[in-house]
Amino acid sequence: MKSFNSKILLFGEYAVLYRSDALSMPLPMFSGELDFDSTGNSEKQELNKKLADYFNFLKKNHKRFDYINLTEFEYDLKKGIYFNSSIPQNYGLGSSGALVAAIFERYQLVGKNLNKNLVNLRAMLQNLESWFHGKSSGIDPLVSFLNKTVVIRNNIPEIVEIGKADEDDFKFFLIDSKQESSTGFQIRSFQQILKNKMFYYLFLEKYIPYINSSITFFLEKNHINFDSIIFDIVEFQYRYLRILFPSSTRNLVKEGLEQRSYYLKLCGSGGGGFLLGFTQDIENTRKLLAEKNVNLIEI
Repeated sequence: MKSFNSKILLFGEYAVLYRSDALSMPLPMFSGELDFDSTGNSEKQELNKKLADYFNFLKKNHKRFDYINLTEFEYDLKKGIYFNSSIPQNYGLGSSGALVAAIFERYQLVGKNLNKNLVNLRAMLQNLESWFHGKSSGIDPLVSFLNKTVVIRNNIPEIVEIGKADEDDFKFFLIDSKQESSTGFQIRSFQQILKNKMFYYLFLEKYIPYINSSITFFLEKNHINFDSIIFDIVEFQYRYLRILFPSSTRNLVKEGLEQRSYYLKLCGSGGGGFLLGFTQDIENTRKLLAEKNVNLIEI
């Protein structure tokens, strides 16, 4: 069956849930696909049971999911279908989004030419992903389903092309915190932080404009302004959302801000998994991090 890539949310973590812009792209180094188990493998049977739990949620709320063929889904479950995935779970790379994309691809009743109306497509995928996190932006399964880079502006998704990186462009990399995170738990934690009126004001008046500007500067290849705005984003996250960074990575984030040789920010909901890095000198950054016994994964 068709394979679906993981994704990387470049800009928009948390803010996209409150109608900021966002930019996300496929990450082909990890992927997943629906498959059938005919061997009785215990691990695959456990994955089948997890899919059955998801199916039960869809069936219980069938009126919300009338665009999914639940009869066929139930039939496949009895035949041992499971999600065969290399995407690390609870790492900020959209493992649930890829699963939702695969489920939608196989069981949707909408028809062809689904990418003709990305607003409706996003809404359906967003609805399907709600079981995993409680609140979903829909961008993860949308990127996995389309296998295209997607920008969301004014809450409207659009496919964009990101050209080949020039020598002076910012490069992306990942840092492994070596601990898992629960997206649902992190979102609930963030919602508690948001109850602070001062933070709520700063989030709306400072952070969301930072996110929106970063996307504009990145797509325009405005390196000077992008360097400034990515500093602002990371500095905001480090100052107000430090609790969402794994404790083992906080000094790395701080040193990046102080040296301005690289920037590390949350990758997805934070709390563990990967951190997303930006640098214009990938080899120098690799050397700096290696001195601290930290390996970067260039993407």
